[in-house]
Amino acid sequence: MPELPRPVTVEVLLHQSPSEVWAALTEPARMRAWFFDNIPDFRPRPGFQTRFEVQSGGRTFPHLWRVTEALPPRKLVLHWTYEGYPGDSYVTFELAPTPTGTRLRLIHRVVENFPQN
Repeated sequence: MPELPRPVTVEVLLHQSPSEVWAALTEPARMRAWFFDNIPDFRPRPGFQTRFEVQSGGRTFPHLWRVTEALPPRKLVLHWTYEGYPGDSYVTFELAPTPTGTRLRLIHRVVENFPQN
């Protein structure tokens, strides 16, 4: 069995409040401005699911997201898969207030490897 990759963690300091960052992470119109422009809908509540397609390299990747945890404005966890493709992962957004805004930590944890091609 191939070894799973280590989680990818990225941390940034933002000059916006946690509630402003939370809105950018969870309001569909704001998400479309920085994430994927064709997200049909999003609700930051456990159990919410959405599906949308992304074109890349002449192929279509149907993204499936399911919210597994939402603690406004502190933490959001998405279960992320691609319909019809192997692979499984979780993307976690953790927000913490700072004196000048928000520390945002993103953690992408693969629990089933995605194919290399």
